[in-house]
Amino acid sequence: MNKPRQVLEEQRRQRKSWGYDLYNPVVSSNCPPAEDATCVAKKFSEEPAAHLPILEEKFAAVDVEIEKLKKQREPLQKEAAPHRTKLAACDTMLTPIRRLPYEILREIAHYAMPEYPSP
Repeated sequence: MNKPRQVLEEQRRQRKSWGYDLYNPVVSSNCPPAEDATCVAKKFSEEPAAHLPILEEKFAAVDVEIEKLKKQREPLQKEAAPHRTKLAACDTMLTPIRRLPYEILREIAHYAMPEYPSP
């Protein structure tokens, strides 16, 4: 079985496990659902409805932790800024082009210029 077919088969299995086949006719039209579909949908929604508030609490806890970490990061970034500036200055000073003699730079510039410059 090739890869795309495997993915499609897995999606079909998941849809069946989620009750997708049961709800597809109801969701894809504006007709009212049959009573058995309504009962199944209510039963099916109990587990996610119970689990979602727990996940929302976890999201909130993670958001609080993220804010704490952002507050810790801010002074570190300010502390690192002068060091980054010094490193950038050193990198600029130590570029290889700065160590070339002027005579060689002049030759490079000479060959880089057009033979007949425009006015």
